[in-house]
Amino acid sequence: MQRSLEFARTQCEAEGGRSLAFRPDIVRKSDLNGDGRDDYIVDFRNAVCAERLSMFNGTGGWDLEIFVSQGRTRLVRVFTGRVRGYDLSETPGSRTMTFDLHGGFCGKAGVEECLKSRRITGRKFEFRDR
Repeated sequence: MQRSLEFARTQCEAEGGRSLAFRPDIVRKSDLNGDGRDDYIVDFRNAVCAERLSMFNGTGGWDLEIFVSQGRTRLVRVFTGRVRGYDLSETPGSRTMTFDLHGGFCGKAGVEECLKSRRITGRKFEFRDR
C-alpha cells in the first residue's frame, strides 16, 4: 500500500507537479473480506498533485485501489481502477461494494449510470469495457 502512495508521488512529479498532498482520509480501513483483519481502500480523490489537479481525478472518476489481508502480515491489491463512486454495504456474513463506473463499462454513454456490485475476496478483479 505504501508503494502505491509513493508511486503516486513519483508520478505527480514526473508529470510536472510540484508536490503531492494526501488528505487524511486517503486510506480507509475496514474488514472487506470478512476475515477479521483490516483491509484498505486507497481513495485517490483525496490526493492533490499541485499543477496537475486532474491527475488522479477527472470526468471519468478517480483512481481507487483495494488491498485485502492474507494471513497476518500480507496485503494483496485486488483492485485498481477508476470509479465515480462506491458504496460499501455490510450485512452479517456479507460485505459488498457497489461501484459507480463510467457508462462505457455497461455499454452506455460515459455520463449514463453504470453500477456494478462485487463481493470483495482475496481474488483480483477488474471491470472491463464492453
